[in-house]
Parts: sequence; structure tokens; C-alpha cells
Amino acid sequence: MKQAMETVDCILCGKDETCLAYTTRDRLAVAPTDGGTLSADPFSIVRCQRCGLLFLNPRPTQEEMGRYYPYSKYTDQFAPAIEDDPSFVRRLNRLYHMERICRAVERVKREGRLLDVGCATGNFLERMRRRGNWRVQGVEINEEAARYARDRFGLDVFGGELGAAGYADRSFDVVTLWNVLEHLHSPLDTLSEVRRLLKDDGVLILTVPNGASLDARIFGDCWIGLDPPRHLYTFSPATVRSTLSRAGLQAGEIRFMTGSYHSFTSSLCLAVSNSSLSERSQAILNRMILSIPFHVLLLPYLRVTEWLKRGAILTVYARQAQQPGAR
Repeated sequence: MKQAMETVDCILCGKDETCLAYTTRDRLAVAPTDGGTLSADPFSIVRCQRCGLLFLNPRPTQEEMGRYYPYSKYTDQFAPAIEDDPSFVRRLNRLYHMERICRAVERVKREGRLLDVGCATGNFLERMRRRGNWRVQGVEINEEAARYARDRFGLDVFGGELGAAGYADRSFDVVTLWNVLEHLHSPLDTLSEVRRLLKDDGVLILTVPNGASLDARIFGDCWIGLDPPRHLYTFSPATVRSTLSRAGLQAGEIRFMTGSYHSFTSSLCLAVSNSSLSERSQAILNRMILSIPFHVLLLPYLRVTEWLKRGAILTVYARQAQQPGAR
């Protein structure tokens, strides 16, 4: 089935001066849609030769993107409340990850009003609300996920685009985008809206896959951080700073503190699945990769990548850029 595609210029340079960086396929290409299957044709990820930004080009139009988000593929992993997750190992990993991102917020703010953009099924918002010092709200474009957050946790979640939510100027102490920016057709527009919503001393905290990570170097086109066509952009520390600056935000500290285990194991499982090994061998290897002993063996590698600032996920803190002449 032919999908509607569009070509774009670099959002940072405004130029069409690119070279091919990766050619890779949709890892969820077997999802049914309209009686057929999504195209398994390869996607091209290009690198801007001026600024180094990686982006999908050509890419599906915004109207087409819903085809590439088969909610059922994510339900088992992301929809259940953590306590309801049937997998003990995954439950431990999710609790650990959730605690880290909650603490990432509380490094800079201890209380206030928090908005999570792309809140999915609301697990993070629920964890922050439990801490007692936060008034939380969310925005989620997938209505099934937004409904889960409202029904399961009783959260205030707007289903739709951030710009349509109608929040007042300077109304939030913290805005979070956990692995959201890379999915957006117009990341600069969303960041500009976030800037409008932040209080004068407010903080934006976001995470994005790190295109300059060791995982990206090791796994190449099997690196899970590429994930075409859902990931339209792949940022590095330099390009995420430039993107924030273009939207009137100033990046401060960049840390490497979340998601590294999931990134490595998912990439390794994808590499195994793309190999010429038998299905039985692949199944055995994948079970080993997702086991607790493998997790323990992987810890030294994860710590080294964090120390080298080459971790798989960037955590970025940003504030409103100070205007010239402002004191």
C-alpha cells in the first residue's frame, strides 16, 4: 500500500544539503491497516551537512502517521499501571526507570504545577501525584492512551495536540517531554508553545535518544533510537541545544540517566531478529537478553557510557532564554 510521503529541509539550517546516514525498515511493519499491511520498504535517515542533525527524509505526512502507531503493539509494555504489569522483571525495570525520572524533576523543583506532554497512559503523572507536592496534568495525542490515563488513574489528561489544549500563559513550573520530541513533525512549534506555558522560573525537562551514543555506533541501523518512521528526528547534544535555542529556550545541564538498559537490550533483540539465525535460536537469545543475569552483566557498560557522556538517552534541562538586556 502506497503511503503519502513528504520531503523536508533541515529545521535548524533551512537547507536541503544532506547525505544519507542510514537506510532501515519499520520494525513494526507487519501491523495490519485497512485490510493490508504497512509498507516494509526502507526509510532513509539523512544527516544535515551543515549542522549534523539527523532526520527522516522523505517521511510520512502528519495525516499518515497514525498508521504507524499500532496501539496494540504498545499496550502490554506501556498501558498497564506498573503494579498491574504481569512481568516481574519488567515491573522492576519500570519502577526503577520511573523513580529516576521523578528524581530528575525534583533535582530542580520540589513542588508546583507540572505538565507532561505525550503522557501516554499516565504512569509518570500518577507517580508524581503520589509524592504529594505536585498538581499534575497531561497531554496525549493517542485517545486510547489518554482514556486509559483518565479512567485508570483519574488524571486530568487532554486528548489531542498541545496547542489545542488552551493552557494559559506562564501556568506551569515544570513541563516534561519524555521521549517525545523525536516524534514531532514540528518540534520547534511545540517547544515554542512550551516556552509560552513555562513560568518565568519554570523548567523544561526532556529526554531524546542520543544519536552520538555508543549504542548508535555499535548497532548502526539496528539501533532502536532510530525507529523509523515514528522517530522523525535523531538528536545529539549539539543539535538538541540548537533546536531549543531556535525556540527561545536555553539548554542547561545535559545528563545521561534514563533508558539505557531498555535501549541496549531492545537494539540487541532487533539485531538478533534481523539475523540469519533460526527462529528457535533467536527466541533463546532474546530470552537471555531480557533476563536478570544479563541485566546485571550489562551494568558496567551502562555506567561507562554515562561516565563518557555517550549514553543512549539524553536528559536535557532548559529554561526560557534570557532576552538581550534583561537582568
